[in-house]
Parts: sequence; C-alpha cells; structure tokens
Amino acid sequence: MREAPSLITLCLDSVKDLILFGDEDISILYQLLPSQIIDGLIPRLPALALLKFEDALPSNYESEDGNGSGTDQRKSKRLEDFDTAWMKLYKSSLPSWITIPKNCSHCRAAYKFENWREQYWNCHIQMCLQWAAAIASNPNFKRSLGEVMIEDSVLKSMGFKKCGCYSEVDFSTVAYHCQHFGLYARCLTLSSVLLQEETSVSGNTKRKLRASFVFINLLHLLRESKLEALEIHDVNSKKQVDGLHKILSQSVKTLVSLRFENCQIPSKLFSKICDSLLAEDRRTHKIKHFRVNSSRSFEAGLPTRVVSFLSSARSLCTVDFCDSNLSRDSAKKVFNELSEASSDIAVLDLSENDITGWLPFLMWKKYSTDELCTLKSLRVLRLRSCNLQLIDAARLNYELFKLTNLKTLNLSDNPIKDDGLERLMPYFSRMANEESASLVNLNLEECQLTGEGVISLLRVLSSSKKPLNSLRIGENNLGSVVGEHLGKYICTGVRELHFNNIGIKSSGFLEAREQLTEGVKLAFINIRENDGGMGAAEFISKLLLSAPGLIKLDASYNALPAEATAMIGSSVKSANGKLRYLDLSGNSLCGGAASREMLKKSVEDKHIEIYWPA
Repeated sequence: MREAPSLITLCLDSVKDLILFGDEDISILYQLLPSQIIDGLIPRLPALALLKFEDALPSNYESEDGNGSGTDQRKSKRLEDFDTAWMKLYKSSLPSWITIPKNCSHCRAAYKFENWREQYWNCHIQMCLQWAAAIASNPNFKRSLGEVMIEDSVLKSMGFKKCGCYSEVDFSTVAYHCQHFGLYARCLTLSSVLLQEETSVSGNTKRKLRASFVFINLLHLLRESKLEALEIHDVNSKKQVDGLHKILSQSVKTLVSLRFENCQIPSKLFSKICDSLLAEDRRTHKIKHFRVNSSRSFEAGLPTRVVSFLSSARSLCTVDFCDSNLSRDSAKKVFNELSEASSDIAVLDLSENDITGWLPFLMWKKYSTDELCTLKSLRVLRLRSCNLQLIDAARLNYELFKLTNLKTLNLSDNPIKDDGLERLMPYFSRMANEESASLVNLNLEECQLTGEGVISLLRVLSSSKKPLNSLRIGENNLGSVVGEHLGKYICTGVRELHFNNIGIKSSGFLEAREQLTEGVKLAFINIRENDGGMGAAEFISKLLLSAPGLIKLDASYNALPAEATAMIGSSVKSANGKLRYLDLSGNSLCGGAASREMLKKSVEDKHIEIYWPA
C-alpha cells in the first residue's frame, strides 16, 4: 500500500504550484517562509519553478539585522543552494545524444558558464534545436521548424502544465523555448537544416515569412545570447552558408570557437565565412579555436581568405584541419602562416591528410636569431596518418628543435620506418638530456618500426633526465627482442605505456619481467593482442606488485592461461594498490566459472571493474 505523503510534503508541493502557476509576486515567499522550509523547497523545484523562484530572490534577502555583510553572506549561501539544484537538474536531464562543443584542454577555456543555471538552459536549447532538426529531416515535414513540439515528458519534467495562465500561450513549441531561454545559449551545435533560409514556398508573403520563421527565430536567439562556441555540421549549399554568414556576423564580438564537421563548402563560400568573422577593423578576429574536420572544402586548395584568416589572428590557440583533404602545398601554407602570425598557437592538427613531402619544401626562416623563431608556443602537434616518409622525418627533426614548448607529438600511422626514426633521434636525444624538457607525450604507433629501431629509442628515453608521461609504440612488428628494454624503460618513471600488438610473445614478457623493480610509477599499461601466454601472466603478476599506483591494465587477447587469474588475484591482494580497471577479454581460458570466482573473491574488497572473455 502506498504511503501517504507527509504534511510538509503537501505544503512544499502547494508552494511549488504557487510558484509555477500563481499570478502573485512570489518574492514575498522569502519573507513568509522560514529558512528551513526554503532549504527543503529548492531541491524539489522543477526547472521552470527554480528559474522563477531564483529570479524573485530579493536584493536585500534576509537583512533582518541591517548588517550589509551578513545580508551578502546569506544571499550568497542561498545562491549556492540554487546552483547545487541546477547542477542536479543538469546531470539528471542531460540526454546522451546531446552534442555540445567541448573546450580546448591545452589553453584557457574558450567559453565558461557563470553557473549551473546557464549550463542547464544552454543544454535545453541545444536539445530543442537537435530535436527540431531531427523532425525536420523527415521528407514529409511541411511546417516551420519553430512549430515543432517538445515532448510532453520533457515539458512535464520542467514544470510546464496546461492550466489557467498558460491557456493562451503555446509553450510546447521550439519557438517558445528559443524566445524565452535563448539568452542562456553559450555554445551550440547547429546542423544544416537549421541554417537554410526557407523562401522557396508559394508566392504568398505570409507563407514565405512563416516558412523562414525558425531561421528568423534562430537569429533572434543568437542576438539575445552571448554565443561563444559554434559547431556546424553537414553544410554544403549556398543557402546554408548564407544563413551561417548572418549568424556569424551577429556573434562576431563574442564568438571564440568555431568547428566545421562533415561539411562540403566550396572555397569561394568558405572565404565568405572567414570575412564574416573579421572585427570592425576588417584586419583581425577574435577566434581562438578553428577546426575543419571530416570535410571536403579544400580539394581545390586552401582559399587565400582562409590563409589570411590564420595570419590575422591575435589570440588563435587551436588550428585543426584533421581529415579536411589538405594537399601538401596547403599544409605548407598553414605552417608558414602560423609561423609568421602574432598569435600564440598551442594546438596544430593536420592529421589524416596526405601531405607527404610538405616539410622539405618549407622556406628557411629569414630571422637573424633563434629568439625570433615563431611557433614556440606550440604545445600539441598531431600529424597522424599523413603518409609521412623518411624525408619528412629528417626535416621535422629540424623543425622540432624550434618548438621549445612542445608537449605532445603524434606521428602515428606514418610509414617513417626505422630510417625515419633514426632521423628524429637527435631531437629525442636533446629532450633526454634536458631536465626542463617539454615533451611529455609521444605517439609512434603504426609507423612500420622494427625491434632494432625501437630499442635505440628506448635506450635514449631510458636515460632521460625527465621521463615521458606517455609513450605509444603499439601496432609495430617489434618482436620479443624488445622485452628486456621495455622492462627497463617501465622503471624510468613513465606513467602511461602502450605496446599493444607488437608480437612480443611469452619470452619477451619474461625478459621484461626480469627487469622490473620496486617503485614503478605506471598508472596505465596496454599490452593487448600480444599472445603473451604464461610469460604475460607472470609479467602482469610482478607488475602489480611493483607498481602500486597502477590504475588501468589492458591485457586482453593475450592467450593467458587459466592459472593467470589466480596469479593476478594473489598479486592484487598482496599489493594493496590502486587498480580499478582490468581487461581480460579475449582470453578464453580465463573465462571459466572457477577462474572468475577465484579472481572475484581475491579482489572483492578492491572495487575493481573486470572485463571478462565473452
């Protein structure tokens, strides 16, 4: 039998309805209700009521003693209560399909929400727009986007309810929500269907206006907001670019992050986009993060306006052309322009573009001293899957010496081979000999390296005065010959190591095991797909005892024997370390009921998430 609600619950629900649907001045509630009641009321309020109640908070809230500082403290405490309530609403109502632009992790945030209230409503507007775009994608959709209805379950959870004061207001449409809550928008993802001006209807003017209502409403939304980040998807026509141009022009004073995803915008139209981002002086812009990903806008070459856009930046932090069909010459232009620009670029990503041979053709800088060399601010350089060859590696070695603040270098999936790695060794040797070396993350996966080449690298890195934080050498056919050197390198202080699918086998793991000493600082190791067998099991067992700070271990697909679970369980229990994730998937011999039960019993009080064979 259902338990009857308490008197306090009934009272709080009545106050909630009063806030939502009453016509009175609700600020008086702060005078009439005891503080303890308000404490219990705020966490119970849905979004609409929470917004109204917070907006009604008097400026002189609880100034009973006439002491200004006391009043400020009480109001600050109450605002913290509201912020906590907004945080819980945000986390409980955020759908998994919402796509909100992310900040750059390598520099100051591109955008910052003042509080959880702003973050909640920004997310809500994004949800409304994505919902409308999904509905409008149906070929049978004939209405204005603004007329798309929000789901009843969403409206109900927010506190909307058909009653008295709302009888003449259609609060269920996307248009209503954009008009009333659009001022909170800071970062949005917009698909092409939201950008196109719809004017190709009948000759009736009213119908034309109605068809373009959502685009006009979208412009109104962005005009009211302080939009700082935009992510644009699937734009490929002039009408869509025209709509985007207007939005960008309206947001030029606040916009700092712009990303294009899966767009096919002709070069001439892309130049128009760049023009819309220029400041009033027409010579500079405020964009900090500029990304063009998985797009085919530069097949005919990089437009002149895009090149000048890069050079006219004053605060550009991120330039990302990953998978944008850049040619060798276009990549050269990007690198040269950024080298001469006055902005402090931190991240450059040219991955997934076939730019082999681009570096040897770069012009030698005409600077008299190294102090004038630019790009010193670069902290992340990603050149994954660029088809770089031996000659590129040789030239890159020279350029890397100039990048004195580089922290992350990703050269994965490039056929540089051992000869290319040898050309890069002067740079790695220089980093190894400097106590203040900047490089901390190195990725050389899938570079067609052999054991001989990687052994030379590991010898240099093992002598480093400042160890790397992360090294990735997986997906290279290295063989068991690297086992001893890997074991030595593990003991140098590296925090994250990936040598998955290198063909190290059981003997190589046993040699690595022999080199392990106490105090290993590893936090994450990936040894998957090596068919290490019993050697891998013994290596893992000793590593768990040697690395008390190890948090994640991926040993999947290593042909581990059934005895491995007992060995691992015993080490985990003895080590009393920090292991939280253990991947044993793909090791069929470890998947038996007895093996599982044995390991679970050994780690039952360790809170370890274990991935078992299917």
